[in-house]
Amino acid sequence: MKRKLVSVVLTLAMILSMSISVMAADFIDVSSNDWFYKPVRFVIGKNYFKGVSENEFDPNGSMTRGMFVTVLGRLANIDRSEYTRDKFPDVQAEDWYYTYVTWANETGITDGYPDGNFYPDEPVNREQIAVLLDRYLKNAQITLEKNPNALESYTDEQIVSEWAADGVKLMRETAVFTGDQYGYFHPQKNGTRAEIASVIMRLSWVMEGQVLDVPVPEPEPVETPEPIIVVPVVTPPPQISRAQQIMNGMSLKEKVYQMFMVTPEQLTGVAPVTVAGAKTKEALAKQPVGGMVYTRQNLISDYQLTQMTSTVKTYMNIAPFVAVEEESRNRTQLLPMLEIEDWSSMYEYRDAGAEKAYEIGASLGRDISKYGFNMNFAPVADVWSNAKNTIIGERAFSTSPEIAAKMVSAEVRGLQDNGVCAVLKHYPGYGDVTVNTSTSKISSKKNLEQLMQTELPPFKAGIQAGADFVMCAHINIDEVDPNYPASMSRIFVTDILRNTFGFNGVVISDMMNDDAVRKYYTSVEAAVNCINAGVDMILCPDTFTEAANGVVLAVQSGQISEERINQSVERILNVKLNRGIIR
Repeated sequence: MKRKLVSVVLTLAMILSMSISVMAADFIDVSSNDWFYKPVRFVIGKNYFKGVSENEFDPNGSMTRGMFVTVLGRLANIDRSEYTRDKFPDVQAEDWYYTYVTWANETGITDGYPDGNFYPDEPVNREQIAVLLDRYLKNAQITLEKNPNALESYTDEQIVSEWAADGVKLMRETAVFTGDQYGYFHPQKNGTRAEIASVIMRLSWVMEGQVLDVPVPEPEPVETPEPIIVVPVVTPPPQISRAQQIMNGMSLKEKVYQMFMVTPEQLTGVAPVTVAGAKTKEALAKQPVGGMVYTRQNLISDYQLTQMTSTVKTYMNIAPFVAVEEESRNRTQLLPMLEIEDWSSMYEYRDAGAEKAYEIGASLGRDISKYGFNMNFAPVADVWSNAKNTIIGERAFSTSPEIAAKMVSAEVRGLQDNGVCAVLKHYPGYGDVTVNTSTSKISSKKNLEQLMQTELPPFKAGIQAGADFVMCAHINIDEVDPNYPASMSRIFVTDILRNTFGFNGVVISDMMNDDAVRKYYTSVEAAVNCINAGVDMILCPDTFTEAANGVVLAVQSGQISEERINQSVERILNVKLNRGIIR
């Protein structure tokens, strides 16, 4: 009798369990007529998702970072006991996503922000979702088969961020993401819970080897004109950005000059220059450069400096970047002649915290902007990773990549919150290099994996903090690119800086009249190599006019495409617009 009773109880329990499972997707806001009904039942049945309450799924609600890594962790079926070392102050052990965030961070699927937080409640957009799925698949060593019926491209794929392009392409080629009915991907749109449920379901099917249906995009609706047209209909031109509008009014020569930053001495042939006079005005009319660099030799007094920098801006249709190198008392152009705060070497503040680094950046920004500067060649993002290295030394914030990353990102924000463009230097890092005094070559023996662990974290953090510029140094790293120094290397500039780190700002070369360059390349060769690698601005070429004219000829001969020039000029103009340098 007892055995029979136990059997009945177990049977009833199984039936009850099945009923709960079946009813789990029966939310009041999910109908069997909804397109997302099947995906919702799928993710609920697999326990990848839960509803926001017992009765609601919230299909149109956004998916947050914490939610999404939880979904990925459940999909991966991770052992949660292995991941209990989370480092983010805004992710606590009692949070339901705690171990999933730890897993995603430790496996490189996602990471935190430069201030050390994870921000689990921020929504993820569609291109971010594609990138995270791509990283998840790579981490799990899962290769998806391409769908033979996949779309050749999304209608709006050209506006996908460079850093997200590979992930979005994978989602399209495998039909995990299919786009809307018109073939648009909408990369910046926040992913809804219903959309992500569909993506997870389709991803699961593709991982099982299924070839999914790919909806054929409908033609976009076209308004039918009125049968009687009294006034001819004028089709408005396509909307273009302000930067594109400005660029469309520029000649090739003007665009090329926008890519050069020089000293007033290089521009005028006069040394030293202490006033923006007739020679400066005449030179800028012929050579409208994108930026001017001022040094100690251009300084007489605060009034004189302010007059010079303000006047030079009036001589050009497109106002220039007006730059100075002001790091600290150990690397200064303005001290002690001008009244700016006297900061010690950055290394002295290594234990002072990110708040101090922000204070330094804000102070420098306020001080130098009073004299007309809108750009500072700082912060130093190098890590003092080799104690024997004397090139950087105490100019660096720390010997620790993690500490340097926090300090650098904070100084970037401090500068730019006060209207001054920050320049991360010297990418990919001088902290562990040797200098051959007989050849002037600067070199490092590290491979890419070592660089990612030691030298590059501060640059990545500074980029995430929104730095306007990255300065690329003339470092030879044969383990990564045996053919070119970093400043002329497509691997370093385009593959790593643009595509891996997602940097959309301006890449500027280090000084091009340095022996490490001019001993091995002509001014034209150096400039052309840099631009083809992806560099946007050439800083102080050895022979300025020769370099600029050589780039123009290189475009005319096809050695550099004009589209490549346009990419750089648009980035330069966008930074100037964002900082209010031009309108």
